[in-house]
Amino acid sequence: MAHLDSWEQLKGLVSKIYESLDVAGKLVISYRDYGQELVDTQRFIPVRADDQKILTCVLDYEPDRVKVTDLLHEKTTDGWQQKASSYYKLRLTEDKVGNLIKSSGFEIVSHQNSNRMLYLVAQKPRK
Repeated sequence: MAHLDSWEQLKGLVSKIYESLDVAGKLVISYRDYGQELVDTQRFIPVRADDQKILTCVLDYEPDRVKVTDLLHEKTTDGWQQKASSYYKLRLTEDKVGNLIKSSGFEIVSHQNSNRMLYLVAQKPRK
């Protein structure tokens, strides 16, 4: 969801999912909450590390999206080499996603927040 280019694309995806489900069908999603900006050194997130590779993400916040920069350090025969790449994600928040899901016709069955990861289960109503 977060890798789509716009909220309009996300709304279109959720609508297609709604249309494809049978009555009482469920939508189950998980996504990172980008509602509260991480600042200063909090923006640097260690993702994975072993004796050959270290991956760190850096987050830069904009009003409707987050620029994610991946910094990969790889150990080679010539020493450590750094590779960097950037991409954007939609700035998903609990309120925005919940409102989008409900406005698409779903009923939210459960919603949990665990360490800034959000888990949502929605159901197509039994009208």
